[in-house]
Amino acid sequence: MDKNKALKLALEFVENVHLGEWQGSTERQEEIVTAINKALAQPAQEPTKYSFRAHWEADGCIGVVAAIERLDGGVHLLKDIIDAPQRPWVGLTLDEIALIHANYPNPQGFGLALQAKLKERNT
Repeated sequence: MDKNKALKLALEFVENVHLGEWQGSTERQEEIVTAINKALAQPAQEPTKYSFRAHWEADGCIGVVAAIERLDGGVHLLKDIIDAPQRPWVGLTLDEIALIHANYPNPQGFGLALQAKLKERNT
């Protein structure tokens, strides 16, 4: 019998005895006490312990390493790579390029302005 069922039986007994309405037999009382003792004798199960660490990979993906403690005391390691979310590339129209060129006629200024505009659109 699990602990929840034993606790429900105990609650039923305590509520009815407290209210003076216990109609159960002595056998029923013994059944309840036995169920509670069995449930209490069961070892408590520890909650699963885990930890994880996430880090950026060199290629822009996210690396995840997790450790989960098994019930037998061992450790299970998980490793996964999560790809970086991909957004569609947003380029420039010919008119936008011409406008940037008109404002930055020298090659270095034009290149830097193009780079800045593309970065603005794609980050």
